[in-house]
Amino acid sequence: MEEFTGLESVMQPDERMLHYVRQDPVTGENHPQELKDHYESVASINLDNSVPEDIHNLFNIAKNVLLYTWCEYSFFPVAALQAFTTLEYALRERLGEDVIAELKKQRKRGLYAYIEYSIEQGWIRNEDFSAWHRAPMLRARDEYLFKKIREMDEKGLDSMEINYDEAEVPNTNTVDYLDILLRTVNKIRNWHAHGEHILHPPSVWHTFEMCADFINAIYRSDND
Repeated sequence: MEEFTGLESVMQPDERMLHYVRQDPVTGENHPQELKDHYESVASINLDNSVPEDIHNLFNIAKNVLLYTWCEYSFFPVAALQAFTTLEYALRERLGEDVIAELKKQRKRGLYAYIEYSIEQGWIRNEDFSAWHRAPMLRARDEYLFKKIREMDEKGLDSMEINYDEAEVPNTNTVDYLDILLRTVNKIRNWHAHGEHILHPPSVWHTFEMCADFINAIYRSDND
């Protein structure tokens, strides 16, 4: 059960954050996650200079909440909701009142309609999103892992060495990430907004990356 934090623990790390492990990019050695690691991860998610200041302000609020998950693990969904709120605000500002009014006449409103309009206008492309570029590798790794699991079952083994370098990554990327965004972003935002009790930090990091990529793309296209 989540408890109200005691005064003596206000500035202490939430013990759940200490269960994560980080890998040194140079030596390859693993070490328990430290505050510096967490801070650098949050600080690495940024908006471009082309994005208006008021949107930067909202996104920095979201980043600050994400930063303080170090002390309060249960802040993860709160941080995600603020990131989604920033994305919707950024889209409203980019569309403008006239476009939004026209969409309402067509009975189209809210985050789903704004994303759909952005896709139709060509403001965003698959290539704008970091997750799209990773998709072939992640899919290849999943297929490789499933193959190894089947091999273990067939041979009656309890364990098997895994080497992801053996995964065959395709040369082409067929993932329609824009369609995935259109089908899922509004639902996930509503899931956070209407209350949920499951904490899934990895998805929150993905949310921040996606929101930053999305906002950067629509304001980059504004200057093209």
